Amino acid sequence: MHSASLPPDGSAPSPHAPSAAPVRRAVFSGPGECRVETAELPLPLPGEVRVRARLSLISPGTELALLHRTHPGFEIPGFGWARYPFWPGYSLVGSAETEGESIAAGARVFARAPHATRSNVARAAVFGLPDMVSDEQAAFLGLAKIAWTAVLQAPPRPGEHVVVVGLGLVGNLAAQLMRLAGAEVVGTDLSAARREIGRACGIEVAEPDAFEPFRDPVDLRPAGRPTLVVDAVGSAATIDTCLNLVAPRGRVVLLGAPRSPVTVDAYLQIMRKGVAWIGAHEMHGEGEAVPATIERLIGALGAGSLRVEPLIRGTFPLEEAGAAYAALGSDPEGPPGVFLDLR
Repeated sequence: MHSASLPPDGSAPSPHAPSAAPVRRAVFSGPGECRVETAELPLPLPGEVRVRARLSLISPGTELALLHRTHPGFEIPGFGWARYPFWPGYSLVGSAETEGESIAAGARVFARAPHATRSNVARAAVFGLPDMVSDEQAAFLGLAKIAWTAVLQAPPRPGEHVVVVGLGLVGNLAAQLMRLAGAEVVGTDLSAARREIGRACGIEVAEPDAFEPFRDPVDLRPAGRPTLVVDAVGSAATIDTCLNLVAPRGRVVLLGAPRSPVTVDAYLQIMRKGVAWIGAHEMHGEGEAVPATIERLIGALGAGSLRVEPLIRGTFPLEEAGAAYAALGSDPEGPPGVFLDLR
């Protein structure tokens, strides 16, 4: 062996030392174009953990918007990451191939990492998993963390009347988490299929026409308005509905991302009613509170108080990632939980 191949101290390299490795990963190369590519993963940097992936959950709202170029970030100069090529995914379960602080090599972990067979992930975005939580449950942690931002931004009072509008993946999880935070929660959705999935997850569900008496922004007399409304859709129609529905001096949380500019009647819907309109983006849940949030969510999944099984549609191999996105796009009312098998 040539001396140049030895570490600086002259010792033999560890048989467990990481090396550059091939990786297979999903990539959006242009509008409507999803393929799987092979690349070389470099050595992990200090402070990173190499994760060998098992299972990854597609985030249907965000990833379909990025795939089809409907995400507003494409039109915002300097926005940054909404560009092609784009490597999707951020909610993955796997095993640590290298160790990090409090993470042993071989440990089963949740990681914020893309749909790739291997990734080098910042230690702060890697979390050990207990045996009581399955891979399928743990893969929902990234989406549950997003849903939790509604609770962080607008903590409900004990017994507060909360309505969640939109029972897609994030809305369903937000309704469950608001309930676990002590609120009296009702969820609603235009889709009968999503309402049924909500009921299967233990959410009290109302038909959309139950809220018809509250559609007039001028007449504030009808009793029974919720004091906190979570908009988990973000369309012009649902924003209008939520601002009209909420009680005077109530709160409306915008959890679903609008895909285009929205016009509201700032006088009638916000100023006159004294409404607080609150944004809830994942970035609001970052920082030192993340480990405690993930621990809380893992506990809820393990205890069965946060139910995700009814949300699961199925699993596609990584090589069929394009078909997975097509299935979500062609049947948006079916169960929203689609996994990619990355083994």
